[in-house]
Amino acid sequence: MRPRREQDWLRFHDLVRIMVDADMKAAGLKPIGAGEEIIARKFPSRWWEHD
Repeated sequence: MRPRREQDWLRFHDLVRIMVDADMKAAGLKPIGAGEEIIARKFPSRWWEHD
């Protein structure tokens, strides 16, 4: 097993931003934070959106 690099991890405050933006989007509101930007930067391939 390879050791995890620091860039493989999300910081806690980034995770909170992602979750708050997701909750706002689910409620039909415009997200106010950088949640989508953080996801795009950390997970550019977005493997969960592919069939």
